[in-house]
Amino acid sequence: MAPQLFRMKVSLGISWAMIVWTRVIRYFWLWYILLQLFLQNEDWFMIKMMATPTLMMSLFNVLITADVNSKFVKFARMDISDKVEEAALALLRSSDVTGQMFRLSGSSKHWAKLRGAVKMQGMLNSASKKH
Repeated sequence: MAPQLFRMKVSLGISWAMIVWTRVIRYFWLWYILLQLFLQNEDWFMIKMMATPTLMMSLFNVLITADVNSKFVKFARMDISDKVEEAALALLRSSDVTGQMFRLSGSSKHWAKLRGAVKMQGMLNSASKKH
């Protein structure tokens, strides 16, 4: 597995864990505590006032959680085979990728992955040369 892909998986795993903790577990836990407090005190005004913000924030949290889940699943399933990585590195060494568009034959999935890997490596190399 490419080190960049591994780093992306780790960073997305950490992001996923933080978002699930803050946007799902802790969020509903705090609202549950507040709701219990207001019900015990029979503070119906506060219960009515917290209903709309709770609903809206819950919908927002569902969107954020769905987004991070889709990204996490996308990158968790991703794998770059050794042959594709070797071909991408060989192609990278044999040509200049800065500003050049590769025109590979066909639109098969293999060539799309190879093209993406080559461009990503080119961007990483140009960024490391600047620093």
